[in-house]
Amino acid sequence: MIRGTAQNPDVFFQAREACQPYYEACPAVVQDVFDRFAQRTGRAYHLFDYTGHPAAERVIVAMGSGAETVREAARWLAQHGEKVGVISPNILRPFPSAEFRAALRHVKGATV
Repeated sequence: MIRGTAQNPDVFFQAREACQPYYEACPAVVQDVFDRFAQRTGRAYHLFDYTGHPAAERVIVAMGSGAETVREAARWLAQHGEKVGVISPNILRPFPSAEFRAALRHVKGATV
C-alpha cells in the first residue's frame, strides 16, 4: 500500500495503462474459477445469469434482492409468449463488456 504520493498526469496515465492487461484478463479468470467451482460442487455460476425467453427482444438488467422478483415475472411472461428476459451480472468491476454485448445479441430494448 502506498499513501501520500503525488503523480503528474503523464505518470498516472502510464500507471493506469500498465494495469489494463490485468483488468482485461479478469473476467476470463473469474469465469475459470466459477467453472472449477462448479466441477467440485455442482453449483454453476457465470459472469451473467440469464432468465427468460431464449430470443428475448426486451431485457431488464437487474441485480440484488429485486432481481429474483423480476426473474420470476420474466419466467411467467416467457411461458405466455412474451419475448422478455433478465440478465443479472455477477461481476461488475472490471465490467465484462464483450460478454455483456454477447448476452444482448437478440435484444431490441433494455432497461437497467
